[in-house]
Amino acid sequence: MKNIESRKSLEEEVPGVDLLTIKSEGKVWKPPPGSYGIQVGAYSSLKNAEATRNRLIDGLDKEVYIQESNGLFKVIIAGFDELTGASAFLPTVKSRGFIEYFVLKFK
Repeated sequence: MKNIESRKSLEEEVPGVDLLTIKSEGKVWKPPPGSYGIQVGAYSSLKNAEATRNRLIDGLDKEVYIQESNGLFKVIIAGFDELTGASAFLPTVKSRGFIEYFVLKFK
């Protein structure tokens, strides 16, 4: 990801997202339709995605998943029922050093 300041809270529908996986733990989760997640990174390397996930999970009350899509490993914080909940969580994301992120709505 580029290291530029761009606080994005775009509501971007995610077509075709069925399952999110925690690669290192083998968990598979299907986000409820209409729920929200925050994508904090997309990497060509699973190792980099896992490092980002590991950096995020300490102290969070949300699951952090890695979704493989089109050759990229996307790191997504999931478990928000409403857009307002995901938006309210963005300061936590930024406080952990992430300056680029997207709020996603799952179909």
